[in-house]
Amino acid sequence: MASTRYTRFLRKELRKKSELDVVVISLRAENACLKKTLVQQNRLAERFFSFQTVWLRRCQLLTTKEEVALESEQMSKKEGKQKDVGLEENEERLEYDEQRDSYVRATLARMLWLEKQLNEANQARLQQNNEGHSNALIREDEKFSHMQQHHERLLREAEDEQKVLRENFKTIERKLIMTENVCQEREREVDKLKQQLQTENMSRTSSQVEDQCFEEEEQWMSAESGDLQYRMEEEKTRVSGFGLQKLLLNGQEKIAELERQIQIYSQDLEDEKQNCSYLKSVLKKQRKTNGRVDKPSERDQRETRDGPTWTPTGNLLNESFLECPSCQAEYPVSHHRKLMSHLEICLK
Repeated sequence: MASTRYTRFLRKELRKKSELDVVVISLRAENACLKKTLVQQNRLAERFFSFQTVWLRRCQLLTTKEEVALESEQMSKKEGKQKDVGLEENEERLEYDEQRDSYVRATLARMLWLEKQLNEANQARLQQNNEGHSNALIREDEKFSHMQQHHERLLREAEDEQKVLRENFKTIERKLIMTENVCQEREREVDKLKQQLQTENMSRTSSQVEDQCFEEEEQWMSAESGDLQYRMEEEKTRVSGFGLQKLLLNGQEKIAELERQIQIYSQDLEDEKQNCSYLKSVLKKQRKTNGRVDKPSERDQRETRDGPTWTPTGNLLNESFLECPSCQAEYPVSHHRKLMSHLEICLK
Protein backbone atom coordinates (compact mmCIF):
# COMPACT_ATOMS: atom_id res chain seq x y z
CA MET A 1 0.00 0.00 0.00
CA ALA A 2 2.80 2.41 0.83
CA SER A 3 4.48 1.78 -2.51
CA THR A 4 1.24 2.45 -4.46
CA ARG A 5 0.63 5.72 -2.55
CA TYR A 6 4.18 6.77 -3.22
CA THR A 7 3.85 5.99 -6.93
CA ARG A 8 0.60 8.00 -7.09
CA PHE A 9 2.28 10.92 -5.36
CA LEU A 10 5.19 10.74 -7.80
CA ARG A 11 2.82 10.63 -10.76
CA LYS A 12 0.97 13.75 -9.50
CA GLU A 13 4.25 15.58 -8.95
CA LEU A 14 5.46 14.59 -12.41
CA ARG A 15 2.18 15.80 -13.94
CA LYS A 16 2.52 19.15 -12.14
CA LYS A 17 6.12 19.40 -13.28
CA SER A 18 5.15 18.63 -16.88
CA GLU A 19 2.39 21.28 -16.73
CA LEU A 20 4.87 23.83 -15.40
CA ASP A 21 7.32 22.89 -18.15
CA VAL A 22 4.56 23.45 -20.75
CA VAL A 23 3.75 26.87 -19.24
CA VAL A 24 7.43 27.87 -19.20
CA ILE A 25 7.86 26.78 -22.81
CA SER A 26 4.76 28.75 -23.90
CA LEU A 27 6.02 31.84 -22.05
CA ARG A 28 9.42 31.54 -23.69
CA ALA A 29 7.79 31.23 -27.11
CA GLU A 30 5.60 34.26 -26.40
CA ASN A 31 8.63 36.26 -25.23
CA ALA A 32 10.53 35.38 -28.40
CA CYS A 33 7.52 36.38 -30.54
CA LEU A 34 7.22 39.74 -28.74
CA LYS A 35 10.92 40.42 -29.18
CA LYS A 36 10.59 39.65 -32.86
CA THR A 37 7.59 42.05 -33.26
CA LEU A 38 9.46 44.77 -31.33
CA VAL A 39 12.45 44.44 -33.65
CA GLN A 40 10.15 44.62 -36.69
CA GLN A 41 8.40 47.75 -35.36
CA ASN A 42 11.75 49.39 -34.65
CA ARG A 43 12.82 48.68 -38.19
CA LEU A 44 9.56 50.14 -39.55
CA ALA A 45 10.00 53.24 -37.42
CA GLU A 46 13.55 53.71 -38.68
CA ARG A 47 12.40 53.35 -42.26
CA PHE A 48 9.57 55.79 -41.63
CA PHE A 49 11.95 58.33 -40.14
CA SER A 50 14.31 57.89 -43.05
CA PHE A 51 11.46 58.48 -45.54
CA GLN A 52 10.40 61.52 -43.53
CA THR A 53 13.88 63.02 -43.68
CA VAL A 54 14.14 62.44 -47.43
CA TRP A 55 10.76 63.99 -48.01
CA LEU A 56 11.65 67.00 -45.89
CA ARG A 57 14.82 67.56 -47.82
CA ARG A 58 12.92 67.52 -51.07
CA CYS A 59 10.32 69.90 -49.70
CA GLN A 60 13.03 72.30 -48.54
CA LEU A 61 14.34 72.53 -52.08
CA LEU A 62 10.88 73.30 -53.53
CA THR A 63 9.22 75.48 -50.86
CA THR A 64 10.12 78.66 -49.18
CA LYS A 65 11.46 79.17 -45.71
CA GLU A 66 8.01 79.95 -44.27
CA GLU A 67 6.49 76.87 -45.73
CA VAL A 68 9.44 74.96 -44.50
CA ALA A 69 8.95 76.40 -41.04
CA LEU A 70 5.23 75.59 -41.02
CA GLU A 71 5.83 72.14 -42.30
CA SER A 72 8.62 71.64 -39.79
CA GLU A 73 6.26 72.69 -37.01
CA GLN A 74 3.61 70.33 -38.25
CA MET A 75 6.14 67.54 -38.58
CA SER A 76 7.49 68.22 -35.12
CA LYS A 77 3.94 68.07 -33.75
CA LYS A 78 3.32 64.80 -35.56
CA GLU A 79 6.66 63.42 -34.41
CA GLY A 80 5.86 64.48 -30.84
CA LYS A 81 2.52 62.72 -31.06
CA GLN A 82 4.18 59.65 -32.54
CA LYS A 83 6.84 59.74 -29.86
CA ASP A 84 4.16 60.00 -27.15
CA VAL A 85 2.29 57.08 -28.66
CA GLY A 86 5.55 55.09 -28.94
CA LEU A 87 6.47 55.89 -25.35
CA GLU A 88 3.05 54.76 -24.13
CA GLU A 89 3.37 51.55 -26.12
CA ASN A 90 6.89 51.02 -24.79
CA GLU A 91 5.67 51.58 -21.21
CA GLU A 92 2.85 49.06 -21.72
CA ARG A 93 5.31 46.57 -23.17
CA LEU A 94 7.69 47.11 -20.26
CA GLU A 95 4.87 46.52 -17.77
CA TYR A 96 3.87 43.38 -19.64
CA ASP A 97 7.52 42.19 -19.63
CA GLU A 98 7.78 42.84 -15.89
CA GLN A 99 4.57 40.92 -15.23
CA ARG A 100 5.76 38.09 -17.43
CA ASP A 101 9.16 38.00 -15.68
CA SER A 102 7.47 37.91 -12.26
CA TYR A 103 5.24 35.03 -13.41
CA VAL A 104 8.26 33.16 -14.77
CA ARG A 105 10.14 33.70 -11.50
CA ALA A 106 7.15 32.38 -9.53
CA THR A 107 6.88 29.30 -11.76
CA LEU A 108 10.63 28.64 -11.45
CA ALA A 109 10.43 28.95 -7.66
CA ARG A 110 7.50 26.51 -7.69
CA MET A 111 9.52 24.09 -9.84
CA LEU A 112 12.51 24.33 -7.51
CA TRP A 113 10.28 23.68 -4.49
CA LEU A 114 8.70 20.65 -6.19
CA GLU A 115 12.13 19.28 -7.13
CA LYS A 116 13.26 19.70 -3.53
CA GLN A 117 10.18 17.84 -2.26
CA LEU A 118 10.77 15.10 -4.83
CA ASN A 119 14.42 14.69 -3.79
CA GLU A 120 13.43 14.49 -0.11
CA ALA A 121 10.83 11.83 -0.91
CA ASN A 122 13.38 9.86 -2.95
CA GLN A 123 15.90 10.01 -0.11
CA ALA A 124 13.31 8.80 2.41
CA ARG A 125 12.30 5.95 0.10
CA LEU A 126 15.93 4.92 -0.45
CA GLN A 127 16.56 4.90 3.30
CA GLN A 128 13.50 2.69 3.84
CA ASN A 129 14.67 0.33 1.08
CA ASN A 130 18.16 0.12 2.62
CA GLU A 131 16.70 -0.67 6.05
CA GLY A 132 14.44 -3.36 4.53
CA HIS A 133 17.37 -4.88 2.62
CA SER A 134 19.57 -4.96 5.73
CA ASN A 135 16.78 -6.61 7.76
CA ALA A 136 16.20 -9.20 5.02
CA LEU A 137 19.94 -9.95 4.87
CA ILE A 138 20.09 -10.37 8.67
CA ARG A 139 17.11 -12.76 8.57
CA GLU A 140 18.72 -14.79 5.79
CA ASP A 141 22.01 -15.01 7.72
CA GLU A 142 20.13 -16.21 10.81
CA LYS A 143 18.27 -18.86 8.80
CA PHE A 144 21.47 -20.03 7.17
CA SER A 145 23.35 -20.33 10.48
CA HIS A 146 20.46 -22.18 12.11
CA MET A 147 20.20 -24.52 9.12
CA GLN A 148 23.93 -25.18 9.21
CA GLN A 149 23.75 -26.03 12.93
CA HIS A 150 20.80 -28.32 12.29
CA HIS A 151 22.71 -30.09 9.48
CA GLU A 152 25.73 -30.59 11.73
CA ARG A 153 23.50 -31.99 14.48
CA LEU A 154 21.87 -34.42 12.03
CA LEU A 155 25.26 -35.53 10.76
CA ARG A 156 26.40 -36.20 14.31
CA GLU A 157 23.22 -38.17 15.06
CA ALA A 158 23.66 -40.19 11.86
CA GLU A 159 27.27 -40.98 12.76
CA ASP A 160 26.21 -42.03 16.27
CA GLU A 161 23.48 -44.30 14.88
CA GLN A 162 25.95 -45.80 12.43
CA LYS A 163 28.37 -46.51 15.28
CA VAL A 164 25.59 -48.13 17.32
CA LEU A 165 24.58 -50.32 14.36
CA ARG A 166 28.16 -51.39 13.85
CA GLU A 167 28.49 -52.31 17.52
CA ASN A 168 25.22 -54.28 17.34
CA PHE A 169 26.47 -56.08 14.26
CA LYS A 170 29.73 -56.94 16.04
CA THR A 171 27.85 -58.26 19.09
CA ILE A 172 25.64 -60.41 16.82
CA GLU A 173 28.73 -61.78 15.10
CA ARG A 174 30.25 -62.63 18.48
CA LYS A 175 27.05 -64.39 19.58
CA LEU A 176 26.97 -66.37 16.34
CA ILE A 177 30.57 -67.46 16.84
CA MET A 178 29.77 -68.52 20.43
CA THR A 179 26.77 -70.56 19.27
CA GLU A 180 28.88 -72.21 16.60
CA ASN A 181 31.49 -73.09 19.21
CA VAL A 182 28.79 -74.55 21.48
CA CYS A 183 27.43 -76.59 18.58
CA GLN A 184 30.91 -77.89 17.77
CA GLU A 185 31.44 -78.88 21.43
CA ARG A 186 28.09 -80.71 21.41
CA GLU A 187 29.10 -82.52 18.22
CA ARG A 188 32.36 -83.55 19.81
CA GLU A 189 30.51 -84.86 22.88
CA VAL A 190 28.18 -86.85 20.62
CA ASP A 191 31.15 -88.38 18.83
CA LYS A 192 32.70 -89.36 22.17
CA LEU A 193 29.42 -90.94 23.25
CA LYS A 194 29.27 -92.89 20.02
CA GLN A 195 32.79 -94.19 20.55
CA GLN A 196 31.91 -95.17 24.11
CA LEU A 197 28.83 -96.99 22.81
CA GLN A 198 30.91 -98.88 20.29
CA THR A 199 33.40 -99.94 22.97
CA GLU A 200 30.58 -100.94 25.29
CA ASN A 201 28.93 -102.92 22.45
CA MET A 202 32.17 -104.84 21.94
CA SER A 203 32.66 -105.50 25.68
CA ARG A 204 29.05 -106.37 26.55
CA THR A 205 28.47 -109.59 24.68
CA SER A 206 28.30 -111.89 27.68
CA SER A 207 24.70 -111.95 28.70
CA GLN A 208 21.21 -111.02 27.48
CA VAL A 209 20.63 -108.75 30.47
CA GLU A 210 23.70 -106.83 29.59
CA ASP A 211 22.53 -106.79 25.97
CA GLN A 212 19.18 -105.43 26.95
CA CYS A 213 20.83 -102.77 29.14
CA PHE A 214 23.18 -101.99 26.34
CA GLU A 215 20.31 -101.69 23.89
CA GLU A 216 18.35 -99.44 26.21
CA GLU A 217 21.40 -97.32 26.87
CA GLU A 218 22.18 -97.21 23.17
CA GLN A 219 18.64 -96.17 22.34
CA TRP A 220 18.79 -93.52 25.05
CA MET A 221 22.14 -92.21 23.78
CA SER A 222 20.98 -92.27 20.16
CA ALA A 223 17.78 -90.41 21.13
CA GLU A 224 19.80 -87.87 23.08
CA SER A 225 22.27 -87.46 20.22
CA GLY A 226 19.40 -87.02 17.77
CA ASP A 227 17.80 -84.52 20.05
CA LEU A 228 21.08 -82.63 20.35
CA GLN A 229 21.57 -82.67 16.59
CA TYR A 230 17.99 -81.46 16.04
CA ARG A 231 18.46 -78.66 18.56
CA MET A 232 21.80 -77.73 17.04
CA GLU A 233 20.36 -77.57 13.51
CA GLU A 234 17.30 -75.68 14.72
CA GLU A 235 19.46 -73.14 16.52
CA LYS A 236 21.68 -72.79 13.47
CA THR A 237 18.73 -72.19 11.19
CA ARG A 238 17.09 -69.87 13.68
CA VAL A 239 20.18 -67.77 14.29
CA SER A 240 21.74 -67.78 10.85
CA GLY A 241 18.61 -68.10 8.72
CA PHE A 242 16.28 -65.48 10.18
CA GLY A 243 17.57 -63.35 13.03
CA LEU A 244 21.02 -62.51 11.71
CA GLN A 245 19.90 -61.83 8.17
CA LYS A 246 17.04 -59.67 9.38
CA LEU A 247 19.30 -57.67 11.67
CA LEU A 248 21.91 -57.33 8.96
CA LEU A 249 19.35 -56.19 6.41
CA ASN A 250 17.83 -53.74 8.87
CA GLY A 251 21.26 -52.39 9.75
CA GLN A 252 22.25 -52.06 6.09
CA GLU A 253 18.96 -50.35 5.23
CA LYS A 254 19.36 -47.93 8.13
CA ILE A 255 22.95 -47.18 7.13
CA ALA A 256 21.93 -46.61 3.50
CA GLU A 257 19.02 -44.39 4.56
CA LEU A 258 21.27 -42.35 6.83
CA GLU A 259 23.90 -41.96 4.11
CA ARG A 260 21.21 -40.88 1.66
CA GLN A 261 19.84 -38.33 4.15
CA ILE A 262 23.36 -37.04 4.80
CA GLN A 263 23.89 -36.56 1.07
CA ILE A 264 20.54 -34.77 0.72
CA TYR A 265 21.26 -32.50 3.68
CA SER A 266 24.74 -31.68 2.41
CA GLN A 267 23.35 -30.91 -1.07
CA ASP A 268 20.65 -28.68 0.42
CA LEU A 269 23.28 -26.94 2.52
CA GLU A 270 25.43 -26.27 -0.55
CA ASP A 271 22.42 -24.91 -2.47
CA GLU A 272 21.54 -22.65 0.44
CA LYS A 273 25.13 -21.38 0.61
CA GLN A 274 25.08 -20.55 -3.10
CA ASN A 275 21.71 -18.79 -2.79
CA CYS A 276 22.88 -16.74 0.18
CA SER A 277 26.13 -15.75 -1.57
CA TYR A 278 24.19 -14.69 -4.67
CA LEU A 279 21.71 -12.66 -2.60
CA LYS A 280 24.57 -10.99 -0.73
CA SER A 281 26.24 -9.98 -4.01
CA VAL A 282 22.94 -8.61 -5.36
CA LEU A 283 22.32 -6.62 -2.17
CA LYS A 284 25.87 -5.22 -2.26
CA LYS A 285 25.37 -4.09 -5.88
CA GLN A 286 22.07 -2.41 -5.03
CA ARG A 287 23.60 -0.71 -2.00
CA LYS A 288 26.37 0.65 -4.22
CA THR A 289 23.82 2.02 -6.71
CA ASN A 290 21.79 3.58 -3.87
CA GLY A 291 24.96 5.06 -2.38
CA ARG A 292 25.63 6.95 -5.63
CA VAL A 293 22.25 8.74 -5.35
CA ASP A 294 22.04 9.79 -1.71
CA LYS A 295 25.33 8.46 -0.20
CA PRO A 296 23.84 6.40 2.65
CA SER A 297 25.95 5.39 5.61
CA GLU A 298 27.71 2.01 5.31
CA ARG A 299 26.29 -0.84 7.36
CA ASP A 300 28.70 -3.68 8.08
CA GLN A 301 26.81 -5.36 10.94
CA ARG A 302 26.28 -9.08 10.47
CA GLU A 303 24.36 -11.01 13.18
CA THR A 304 23.47 -14.65 13.62
CA ARG A 305 19.97 -15.50 12.41
CA ASP A 306 17.20 -17.53 13.98
CA GLY A 307 15.33 -19.59 11.33
CA PRO A 308 12.34 -22.01 11.56
CA THR A 309 12.81 -25.43 13.17
CA TRP A 310 13.67 -28.37 10.92
CA THR A 311 12.28 -31.86 11.57
CA PRO A 312 14.14 -34.87 10.10
CA THR A 313 11.05 -36.02 8.17
CA GLY A 314 9.99 -32.53 6.96
CA ASN A 315 11.77 -30.26 4.53
CA LEU A 316 12.81 -26.80 5.78
CA LEU A 317 13.39 -25.53 2.27
CA ASN A 318 9.64 -25.68 1.57
CA GLU A 319 8.86 -23.71 4.80
CA SER A 320 11.42 -20.86 4.56
CA PHE A 321 11.05 -17.89 2.21
CA LEU A 322 13.41 -15.47 0.46
CA GLU A 323 12.45 -11.85 -0.24
CA CYS A 324 13.22 -9.66 -3.26
CA PRO A 325 15.17 -6.56 -2.05
CA SER A 326 13.48 -4.14 -4.49
CA CYS A 327 9.79 -5.18 -4.60
CA GLN A 328 9.62 -7.41 -1.42
CA ALA A 329 8.18 -10.36 -3.36
CA GLU A 330 8.53 -13.63 -1.37
CA TYR A 331 9.66 -16.92 -2.88
CA PRO A 332 10.25 -20.29 -1.13
CA VAL A 333 13.87 -21.42 -0.93
CA SER A 334 13.07 -24.48 -3.04
CA HIS A 335 12.18 -22.07 -5.91
CA HIS A 336 15.47 -20.15 -5.67
CA ARG A 337 15.94 -20.28 -9.44
CA LYS A 338 12.68 -18.38 -9.95
CA LEU A 339 13.91 -15.80 -7.43
CA MET A 340 17.19 -15.40 -9.34
CA SER A 341 15.38 -14.81 -12.64
CA HIS A 342 13.00 -12.38 -10.87
CA LEU A 343 15.96 -10.46 -9.42
CA GLU A 344 17.60 -10.15 -12.85
CA ILE A 345 14.35 -8.71 -14.30
CA CYS A 346 13.48 -6.51 -11.30
CA LEU A 347 16.93 -4.94 -10.86
CA LYS A 348 17.19 -4.06 -14.56
